[in-house]
Amino acid sequence: MACLLRPINQSASSYADHLKSALLLLLLILSLAGCSGGGGGGSTKKYTVSATAGDGGSISPGSQSVARGTTASFTVTHESGYSIDSVSGCGGSLSGNIYTTGAISAACTVTATFAPGGPAPAPAPAPAPDPAPAPAPALAAPEDVVATAGYRLGLGTIEISWSAVTNATGYRVYWGEESGVHPETATVTETSHQLTNLTPDQTYYLVVAATAPGGTGPASVEVSATPETPVVTQNILNDTGIYWWADGSTNFLEEPQADYPGQDADFGRDAEAREGALAKVGGGAAGFDFTRLGANGEPLAIQDATWSDAGDEASGTRWSCVRDNRTGLIWEIKVNDASHLRHKGHTYTWYNSDGTVNGGSTGTANGGSCIDEANCDTEKFIAAVNSTGLCGADDWRLPNRQELMSIVHNGRYSPAIDPDYFPNTPLIWLWSSSTRAKAAGDHDNAWKVEFKNGDVYWDNKGSDLGVRLVRAGQ
Repeated sequence: MACLLRPINQSASSYADHLKSALLLLLLILSLAGCSGGGGGGSTKKYTVSATAGDGGSISPGSQSVARGTTASFTVTHESGYSIDSVSGCGGSLSGNIYTTGAISAACTVTATFAPGGPAPAPAPAPAPDPAPAPAPALAAPEDVVATAGYRLGLGTIEISWSAVTNATGYRVYWGEESGVHPETATVTETSHQLTNLTPDQTYYLVVAATAPGGTGPASVEVSATPETPVVTQNILNDTGIYWWADGSTNFLEEPQADYPGQDADFGRDAEAREGALAKVGGGAAGFDFTRLGANGEPLAIQDATWSDAGDEASGTRWSCVRDNRTGLIWEIKVNDASHLRHKGHTYTWYNSDGTVNGGSTGTANGGSCIDEANCDTEKFIAAVNSTGLCGADDWRLPNRQELMSIVHNGRYSPAIDPDYFPNTPLIWLWSSSTRAKAAGDHDNAWKVEFKNGDVYWDNKGSDLGVRLVRAGQ
């Protein structure tokens, strides 16, 4: 608004006039201050806009100084497990998580609240999975599974073997006393396994499966075997084999001699056998009682066939061992083949490195003549035979003197043994395990038995003699 100034008439230099003039001037100044004119102005007014947040989130900034007529913006953030419930105050609105006020004309407050149950924060990325294991190799069921029963030290054994399976790193053998039920197991890496300490006359059922890292293959066909009841040795002796009489000048007489009463032929098992009154488990001359055994230690099905070097077990014409049903001892059978480990003509020096049983002298190593010239002594021959599992056993040993004498048939000679059960018997001296101990220095000698006439004597352990191994008796 424009103001019109008018001149003021002043009276001449009176004090009252001066005072009046001053008051008029003051009123004029105040009047001019109240007039805005056309272009007057001044500084812009500002207001404080505050922000508050409830539990579950935050709002920022906490306050702003805002010019009159302008707006302000705030960022609203919820915590994990919460969501934005509401934002209000200062006439604003929410877009996303940004709250913008209306034009500010006075101080005001923006308030944010939050509600539980909002979206969870993005999960941490899952760790990269481990590389997938290589697939287990395909395994076939073992084939050619064979179970062979035997016994050792008075208890049953079963030897099970099978063909190798491609990709297999081992095998599991399962067995039990009922078909189809195999609670017992053994883990092996070879293609054979021996079960021990089994109950004699109990049938056992077995299967085998191949294993490899990552799995076990299918089971083989089931096989079974029954360990036989062992014949217990009770220091029972065989009879002499002399079933005939003599008259002082002639042997092999078929009638008793009145002038020579009380002869061996009148007594014992030999006399009973001659009269047909002796019951036997197997067969044999005079009072002897033997059974032929196959390579697996089982009795041959045919027991009365004649030996043939070219024979076979199926026809009963070849066997590997003979069991003495009287003493319980099982004897090695010799073969007529110079390239065979058990050839009848091989000889060995007496040697035993075990100081507890060698009588104080180990004897002489490698002094005989056999298929392996570097191993021709009794200890190495025993080890070689045991490694073959002859007749399903690995406890073969050298017989002592009494045991070796027990199969001498004194009723005949050349050979002085039953040839129907002990074919290929050499007419030579055979070593016993018994060291001679009659006098000082005798420990370098051992007893021997000859199977031409049945003689018994001793010899230096460095001599090369024959050997027939034995097992099962002690």
